[in-house]
Amino acid sequence: MDEKNADKRCAGYSFKPAEWKAIEVHRYFLSQKFRREVSINETIDNWLKYFSEQWRRDHPLPGGGENELLSLAEWQAIQVHKYFLSQKSGQEVSSEDATKDWLEHYAQKWRQERMKMSCSDQLKEIEKFKWLESERAGHDKGKEAVLEWIEKYADQWRMKWEKNHGN
Repeated sequence: MDEKNADKRCAGYSFKPAEWKAIEVHRYFLSQKFRREVSINETIDNWLKYFSEQWRRDHPLPGGGENELLSLAEWQAIQVHKYFLSQKSGQEVSSEDATKDWLEHYAQKWRQERMKMSCSDQLKEIEKFKWLESERAGHDKGKEAVLEWIEKYADQWRMKWEKNHGN
């Protein structure tokens, strides 16, 4: 996979600057280990799978905040939250304070609502595909069509949905 596609695939994640540095170091060592240039996509997949959890425990946010991986949509929601907190207080609120406040008071509900919307939209797409495939076959394809949609289209659908529902 080329670097342009890696950027698109990773666009749903937002890493803190210190995490990017750790990922770049990890990329260097993976490239040395495999004796080839390792893509940023491979590096991030490997880092998330094997190292990110321990790294976040070892590098807590200043002030004891929760050090979790936030999606691009979450960062956008936090920026909107920061704006309204700043308006309410009459002064600029720091990103750290806005993030902490959002995680403590709004994240759970925001995530639940987003998950409901995502699942509903995805179910509609699966049902359309199942109907079309069943019509084509002349009988109800049921679970077979659902599994086929998941295998063939779920990743593409998720990327498109995330892009269209960035905030």
